[in-house]
Amino acid sequence: MNLDQLFYIVEIAQTRSLTQAARNIHVSQAGLSQSLAQLEDELQVTIFKRTVKGSELTPEGERIVDQARQVLAAVADLKAEAASINSNQPLLFKMGVANELMAQFATEIQIFQDQHPHFQLSLAEGLTDQIVSEVRAGNLDLGFIVVNRQRYDQLLDLQFKAVMPAQFKVYMASDHPLAKQDQLSATDLKQVKLAVFTDEYIEDFIADFTNQHGPLNVVLRTTAFKLVYDYMVNQGAVSIIRDSQFHNKLHQDQGSQIVGRDLQTADRHQFMLGWLYRDDRHFNHLERAFIQAMTASLQVD
Repeated sequence: MNLDQLFYIVEIAQTRSLTQAARNIHVSQAGLSQSLAQLEDELQVTIFKRTVKGSELTPEGERIVDQARQVLAAVADLKAEAASINSNQPLLFKMGVANELMAQFATEIQIFQDQHPHFQLSLAEGLTDQIVSEVRAGNLDLGFIVVNRQRYDQLLDLQFKAVMPAQFKVYMASDHPLAKQDQLSATDLKQVKLAVFTDEYIEDFIADFTNQHGPLNVVLRTTAFKLVYDYMVNQGAVSIIRDSQFHNKLHQDQGSQIVGRDLQTADRHQFMLGWLYRDDRHFNHLERAFIQAMTASLQVD
């Protein structure tokens, strides 16, 4: 078995044609057929079967080709990493993060780059829709996004690996009258001032709530979490915030004065946080190690 043979069976699987595969990789059809026969004989597995539609993978062949793809990707990663080391050029990894950027990321990134000085990170923060578009266009290697069931269909052409769930909760100062309750109703929410962090999901929530229960008294919309915090502590406002956002945007420094309560009407607004990337984006060993380190740093109360 050699790498050429693995490359050949991947190409045949993609084209479903020995003739077309031979043309694509510039070998004779006879030579390709002989190489395939030798590999099948060595593995004692029939990888392809001839049909009227061409060369179709057998169930066993699907597993073999999947492994071949992984081996070829690993070889490509090894060559790229070696080339980077030899050229003394840092690896630039472009990541986009929705407004769910975890406070723990900063420390983990520092630690990782201290251990891997050739690894360079370009980090951009934006709305989930923006991150999805940039990943799809190939402008970002990886995205960390928050998505709900209603928007999941937008990701079907991409790979999404869920990391953890999130949900909307109502947050307020610990001395707020509603803080005495374990759960708040729609009526409770309509009777208070709201200061909200602006993103696409909170606007969906407000629109959905208004359609079902009537308008909310939103006194502030902002992209500044510090301002939302000030309104909760000093103005008696409450806020609708994903628990993951609160934990990583407010809780680190000011969360001791803020408490969260469940909302009866939040069932329709459940989320998953996770990594987003293109199907054809294969991560090398160092990039996978980075993703694993970042994933390990994520937590929600």
